[in-house]
Amino acid sequence: MQESRFPRLYKFLRYASATIGWLLYVYEWVHVSWQTPSREPVAFVFLFIFTVVLMHLSIVWWIDHNKRRALAGKRGLCTRYIVPAISQDYLGRQLVLDEDCGDSQEILVHIDGGIKFYFPAMVPEVVMEIPAMVPELVME
Repeated sequence: MQESRFPRLYKFLRYASATIGWLLYVYEWVHVSWQTPSREPVAFVFLFIFTVVLMHLSIVWWIDHNKRRALAGKRGLCTRYIVPAISQDYLGRQLVLDEDCGDSQEILVHIDGGIKFYFPAMVPEVVMEIPAMVPELVME
């Protein structure tokens, strides 16, 4: 997506044009309402309120409808991706995974006939601490 070089100017112009448009709209309605019988503005107000309520109800219904479709995994013309449950490799061997494989950095694979086993590799943690006052480490 290409970014604008003048985002603040465009934002200001967009808001200014919208404000001017609404002011012109209200001015014209006030101008026209002075020329109509007194019964028509009241009918317009009721019709306007009914339209606004109906519009908001239809928007809420549409959003709720889309949320239900998304939860069902149906978005547009495609469905939600489901991770396949893999129980065999390409050679037809059964796969057996240890529960700790997800947390391990290294995995060992062992094949026994028609079964392939995955185990976490036991990597020893090397922590080297040198105490400051150990006499054997002090060289003279």
